[in-house]
Amino acid sequence: MEPPPPVREDRRFTTPDARSIAYEIRGDLAAKHVVFWNHGIISSRHAPEPAVQSVTDIASSQAGKGHQQSPDTWAMMSCMRCHRYEVMSTDEDLLGELDMVLIGVDRPGYGGSDPHPNRTFRSYAEDLGGLADHLKAPQFFVVGVSGGGPYAYAAAHFLPDRVRGVMTISTLAPANMMTAEEEARHFAEMDSVGETLARLFRRHRSLARTVRSAAQSAAGGRALFHAFLQPLASNCLRLMAENDRHEEHREYTELIVPESLRQRTAAMFFDDVWLFEQPWEFDVRAIRPDIQRSTHIWHGTGDKQVPWVAANVLHRLMPAAHLHLVDGGGHFAYYVCDKKTQRQALESLLKSGAKLKEDARPPIIMHNPNI
Repeated sequence: MEPPPPVREDRRFTTPDARSIAYEIRGDLAAKHVVFWNHGIISSRHAPEPAVQSVTDIASSQAGKGHQQSPDTWAMMSCMRCHRYEVMSTDEDLLGELDMVLIGVDRPGYGGSDPHPNRTFRSYAEDLGGLADHLKAPQFFVVGVSGGGPYAYAAAHFLPDRVRGVMTISTLAPANMMTAEEEARHFAEMDSVGETLARLFRRHRSLARTVRSAAQSAAGGRALFHAFLQPLASNCLRLMAENDRHEEHREYTELIVPESLRQRTAAMFFDDVWLFEQPWEFDVRAIRPDIQRSTHIWHGTGDKQVPWVAANVLHRLMPAAHLHLVDGGGHFAYYVCDKKTQRQALESLLKSGAKLKEDARPPIIMHNPNI
């Protein structure tokens, strides 16, 4: 008998300045552990349902191909047939077993959330804190995927008495904290679209500021949407690196992307890029030490959208954090895994703050038999 689908409910929260924030609840709000999920660029609060292979299925699919199977490598985590996006498969059964509720939040301007013309990392953390107050969640965990990672770290920095732990997946590092060598490697391994945007917003701040300001106007936002963002989103499957390009990504392009672009403006996109590539308004090194010890950084070493140099930079800045590298995995490598692996990853987040106290940790490398 098939398990029931997760409990999913769209809701709205009104901020003190009368903006509406859209969020989705998966699971039971009475759960012990509240986890806020922060989406990437051109994404939204939604996470489509997966068709996840079991460990046995993955092992069987590799039989006779010369791949060595090891039950303790978590290799199944980086199966490259991506059936879901942005967040691990968290069916109702697993959420219940972990006593956890997952809350996806649209950043201002994305999906159903009203725009915030003066959005900053701090203002988003304040929005998240206000939503947590509304949901009567005094403490919570934060997960940040790709472009959602900096916002997860911002929450940890600005809400230190409330954030219990952090997990970031395929995320960015502060541009101004990279060494010259790290930045050179970062650009060398990045896809052409990402490199062009990153170089523009890092090297030509006056022009970047002009682009962002234009996008924030109603007419400019619509013009940049039609001229740049909509074509980019329409071709996102074709533009993906080979190790991420799979037919199953059509679910991403048909569900998450249209919802993220519902307001038909490019303002929120360029807000994100501006904040990512300028010096961040907080220093990740100043995140409270106990939260750093409860931080998990996941990254594929074959990621072309956000090269894994970023993970090394974050770990250099926060050596007490846990670095998990998926060997050869792309930007979406982490997002398909069996229930056992999901449990291990989520339990490591939920329990790390209470159990782990050492000051520095070496990276953990997961080898991918599919590469």
